[in-house]
Order: sequence, then structure tokens, then C-alpha cells
Amino acid sequence: LESVARAAVQSWAARHLGVDLEDGFSPISHLFYADNCWLLEHRGPQLIEMFCELTDELVRRGMRWNEGSLLLLRNFWAAREVLREGRHAGCKSKNY
Repeated sequence: LESVARAAVQSWAARHLGVDLEDGFSPISHLFYADNCWLLEHRGPQLIEMFCELTDELVRRGMRWNEGSLLLLRNFWAAREVLREGRHAGCKSKNY
């Protein structure tokens, strides 16, 4: 997953997407562990944008998300509703 996401991660870093811990380092945009991926962003629309970019990279390589384990968490912005139809209008890839 890490190698698949390389282009998206570079794009996020260039746009300063992610959670800024105000410690003098670049924002943290993601965490990978085994086949798990956590995208970190405090602004809802940018979080969905990051998800779509990563999804596009996966689809280009013939991969898909496991829909049963896909979950977006946000404390006041219901990102899951955006995915209710199984896709987001901003994503280039329509079959993830």
C-alpha cells in the first residue's frame, strides 16, 4: 500500500494536507500499518479529496478497497454519508 500511495502522499505534502502538530515538522497526512491505512486531515473536504486521490492510485493498479471495512471517522462532519452511494463525485475512479 505504501508504494501504491507514494504519488498521492507526495501531492498531500506539497499542499500541506494533514494534521499539523505545530512541532516544526511537516503535517502528518497518513499512517500505514500492514494493509491498514489511516488518512489524517482536520478539514472534511480535504479528507475526502485525499481519499479520492488514494483510491485513484489503487484503481490504476487494479486494486480496490474492501468495502466492508471502509470507514471514515470525523467528529462533527459525517464523511461516511459522502460514501453512501459507494463513490464520491470528486473521485476520478467510479468503481472502488
